Amino acid sequence: MGQTDTTSIYRRPPPRKLVWTGGVLLRLGVIAFAALFTSVTVGNAYGEWQIKRNLYSHARMAHAEITAKYLVRYKNSTRYDLDTRFVDSAGTWTNSLEVGESRYDALKIGDTIPIYYLPENHYEISTAPVTRSEVAAGLDSVVNTAIFWIIVSPLALLVCEGILRAEYNLVRNGLVATAIVESVTLSASQHTVTRIIKYGFDLDGRRVSGTADGSSQLIAVKEGDAIDVFYDPTAPSVNKPVAAIKYVDVVD
Repeated sequence: MGQTDTTSIYRRPPPRKLVWTGGVLLRLGVIAFAALFTSVTVGNAYGEWQIKRNLYSHARMAHAEITAKYLVRYKNSTRYDLDTRFVDSAGTWTNSLEVGESRYDALKIGDTIPIYYLPENHYEISTAPVTRSEVAAGLDSVVNTAIFWIIVSPLALLVCEGILRAEYNLVRNGLVATAIVESVTLSASQHTVTRIIKYGFDLDGRRVSGTADGSSQLIAVKEGDAIDVFYDPTAPSVNKPVAAIKYVDVVD
């Protein structure tokens, strides 16, 4: 009838209060992140549309001389740039233009190409006349970008709420076991190295395992150490080290 586990497992008394300090900060962070990216992406799309609209309505044409050619190489792509210079009644102006590979190969230093520029802003230029359809497509891009973030932002908050609710329920209703750290390994990505902690505890004659990110309060944990773990008594595979609880502060 009794538990046959070999570790110290006990029911945690219901806490008198759970403070969602970390949860509030996570929500605020998600809202701030969504607001920032919405303003940046929609703002960029709107700025590009304004440039196209102005070039469509007010552009002047000039012939620019190519003064330099250079490649900008990325990991999986190459950008083809031309430095140009042109003269109008206001002075001499230099610009850098991105062109396609075939046009880059066909042009040489000293050649001239037609450009279209704004008289009030000589640095916003195009190598071809902007068409009405391009202006319309630019406006569509602004609207679609805004709609995308209007949809994504609430979804991000829902995901956030799911993470918070899962942790809250685990702390509120879970039991605590003393687990043994079975291994500590390093998982390397392109920019970071993460410590992965694997642990286990015995419950009713079977072994329950879990993993955790070995950062923060678990940074000093090593193989063979004992750690307290919250687990769901109805589904013990749902578990998390007490020290890894991020969003709920327990006040007994």
